[in-house]
Amino acid sequence: MRGPSATAREIVGRSLHDEFQSTWADERLQAVRHVMLTGRPLVVRVLWDGLQYMTWFRALTPPDAAPGRGAVIAMAHRVMGDAREFLTPGMEGYRESSTVRLGPLNKLSTPELRVLALLGRGLSVREVAKQLFRAEKTVEFHRTSIHRKLKIADRVELASIAQRAGLTLEDADRPRV
Repeated sequence: MRGPSATAREIVGRSLHDEFQSTWADERLQAVRHVMLTGRPLVVRVLWDGLQYMTWFRALTPPDAAPGRGAVIAMAHRVMGDAREFLTPGMEGYRESSTVRLGPLNKLSTPELRVLALLGRGLSVREVAKQLFRAEKTVEFHRTSIHRKLKIADRVELASIAQRAGLTLEDADRPRV
C-alpha cells in the first residue's frame, strides 16, 4: 500500500490485489459487486493498523443504467469505540471484515487481545476473568504483558488504545494480514 503520498502514476492501472493481501482485496471487491447488483449501500467494519474504520459503499448509478453498470464510491471513516453506534437503525448491509491488520497490536497474543478488548470496554480485571473463564491472576499477567509489549505506563492509556482500535473479542480470533 502506497499511502497518502502515492501519486496517480503509482496507482492508476493497478488492482486491489496488486496492493493488498488477497483475502482483504476479495472482500472489498465482493462489497462493490453487492452494491452494484442490489443498489443498496453496504458498511464494512475493519481493523487496519490497529485502528477501526467503517467503510460505506454506495452506488453511483444513473436510474436508467443497466443492472451491474455504474460506479461505486467507498468512503472510509476512522471511528472509536462501538462501531454499531455509527449505524442507522434498521440499516441493512453491515459486515465485519474477516481479517484484521493489527499494526502495533500485532505483538499481542490472542489471549492478550481478548483481555485488551474487554478492558477497553471498561471491565475490571475481575469481570474480564469471569467473562473469559480465567483466573484473575491470569488476566493480570496478560494485562502486565500488554503494558510491557506496547510500552504503556497506565490503565488509562491501555483503555484508550483499545477504544481507538474498537477492539472486540471477535477481532482477537480473526486471521491477521
